[in-house]
Amino acid sequence: MVRLLSILFLSFISQVGFTQFSKKLDSLVNDYNKARSDSAKVIACGKLAEYYYIYQFDRKGDSVLQEQLKIAELSQNKNLVLAAYIGNAIMNINNKWARNETVDRVLQFLNRGLEYAKTQNRDDYVALSYIRIAEINGKTGDLVSAFNNADFATIISQNIENDSIKILATLTKGDIYQARGESLLAFKTFTNAFENAVKINNVPLESAGYHRFASLFQSLKNDITAKDYLMQSLDLNTKAGNGEGLIRDHIALARLTEERSHIEKALQLANSLELDYYFIQAKGIMFGYYAYKIGNSDSTLEFLHNNPDLTQTWMNIGKPFYYFNIGQAFQYANQPDSAIYYLLLAQPGFESDFKERNCRDLYEAMGQCYEQLHKPKDAILYYEKALDLNTRMNSLGNEVSYTETLGKLYGQTEDYKKAFHYSTLSNSLRDSLQKLANQRDIALAEVNNEKRKHERELELAEQGKITRRNLQYMAITVFITLLFFVLITVGMLPISKLTIKLLGYFVFISLFEFIILLIEPTLHHLTHGEPLKMWIIKIFLIAILVPIQHYMEHALVKYLGTQKKRNILPIKKWWPRKKKLTENTIDEIEEDSAVL
Repeated sequence: MVRLLSILFLSFISQVGFTQFSKKLDSLVNDYNKARSDSAKVIACGKLAEYYYIYQFDRKGDSVLQEQLKIAELSQNKNLVLAAYIGNAIMNINNKWARNETVDRVLQFLNRGLEYAKTQNRDDYVALSYIRIAEINGKTGDLVSAFNNADFATIISQNIENDSIKILATLTKGDIYQARGESLLAFKTFTNAFENAVKINNVPLESAGYHRFASLFQSLKNDITAKDYLMQSLDLNTKAGNGEGLIRDHIALARLTEERSHIEKALQLANSLELDYYFIQAKGIMFGYYAYKIGNSDSTLEFLHNNPDLTQTWMNIGKPFYYFNIGQAFQYANQPDSAIYYLLLAQPGFESDFKERNCRDLYEAMGQCYEQLHKPKDAILYYEKALDLNTRMNSLGNEVSYTETLGKLYGQTEDYKKAFHYSTLSNSLRDSLQKLANQRDIALAEVNNEKRKHERELELAEQGKITRRNLQYMAITVFITLLFFVLITVGMLPISKLTIKLLGYFVFISLFEFIILLIEPTLHHLTHGEPLKMWIIKIFLIAILVPIQHYMEHALVKYLGTQKKRNILPIKKWWPRKKKLTENTIDEIEEDSAVL
């Protein structure tokens, strides 16, 4: 009965999900039909293709991309052609669960774009192509190709002025270092990229740097530091008002902490900002929360019933993927018989269309279910399949788990020879796993040392900045003081009133600009750097300071004019008197000489 209801539920969900999907689709198609210029049509096609890829309508997305490329080529606009080849839409494909043919098509399309960018001598698009190819290689497990392409991107990006592409290339290379287990190199690479992002004040890339640090420390089993980095990213994006960055933060925190509040916040933000990609992603995480944390199949299926767009997306990836998720919902709810029913439905499609690591996960789930049902022979069959695929992927942790379980299962079937073989192999692998854990601890210690060293360098650099800033403040203070002294001194000399006014204007401008300079750091902190708030407050400050400046300037000029009338330094009178005195003295000397 449960199975029949689930099948009927699947049919109903598909219809409802498609209806909701088609509403926005119609809007995007309408935007395309209204477009008149080639550039507007290319942009509209890009948005339409991106929407198809978000919901995993890969074939339709491919068709729209081909149409976009055709429009761009007919326009003979090279920039439009490059935008069509290397747009954002194609990166919305689910690389983890994409079928092999889908990944092959994506790589083929990106390589065509790469070759076109090379013929146009556009190093920026060449670097960006290598970055995207490397990202897909890394997610599909081809680390050799991923590193080579990331390395090409890093080298080529040095010849371009776009700092953002340079940082993206560096981050991608760091991802490959991390995937290869080279944690210290990954940390140094991420640090380099993060500092460059800070220099150009690029908030999304700074946030991406925090996420890379979090991922690295999480892989080193240091969730506390990982969470600290994600919270720093959350604070950064909150101050900057970066909604998309906030969604990414909450999604990452949800995965790390398994706290429902972060999933709900991500869903709320993604819905309010109409960012479908993150909305579907957050719903997938919520499904995992219901299935794994709550562990109740009824509430999990009810969640799917209330979110037909999620089910439609899974169906678009492939029915086997949908069946796999339903099977896991029953598995975590401790209903292994229902779970096996759906996992068996998924098996043929997984074996023919999906990657080896996806098949391994399926075999592992089926082995666990048969183990729960106390069917050791069936469990052995699937655990051995999982072990065979896992050996090719060199995942030692899973290998230890599989061999240990196989040893127990063969013991239950009284095949003690194989039970001993797998138990011995498990112990041997466990020793290797312990060595790997020790290496991870060493890597964590190295990364922490590098982190502390870098923090000390930053502190010294910051202290140097503070010292230089204070010295400059002192120099400005001394300079303004000297200006006032010079103004007062010069004002006592017989010079024109216009000259005094000009000098006074310069002196008071220097003084009040210095006051603004002193206030600005506090102002920036209070407004979080928001231009509108700073603009309003500065207008208010200037409205207060300008009349004060004019009043003080007028008062000083009037005062100096009064001092001139008093002849504090009566040079004109003093100079003729001295001159006459000198003439009289000369006459007296001449008279004395005559007497002599």
